[in-house]
Amino acid sequence: MCFILFLLISCPLLLVPPEHFRKPFVVTAITSTVTCFSIFFWSIGKGHGLGPMVKNDSATVIGVEPAKGSRLAWMIFYGISSQIGSWCAGVSPKL
Repeated sequence: MCFILFLLISCPLLLVPPEHFRKPFVVTAITSTVTCFSIFFWSIGKGHGLGPMVKNDSATVIGVEPAKGSRLAWMIFYGISSQIGSWCAGVSPKL
């Protein structure tokens, strides 16, 4: 039922010429970025901070020392890229 509703809503969008896609894509990119940052800051607030792995105290979590400096930056980058990689796994081209 929901798939049929999706098709009924999507079919009129096929009539829009590709030249007019720029504005909807810009709006989508802006709203997606704002939403991602909003969810990120909301989760930090809901979790009462970034957690013991990021704090500058000497506390350890299960024997793991907190990351500092460039190691922290690389850990954050690794987390972001692993999430994006998991999303993209389903859209890789068939060989």
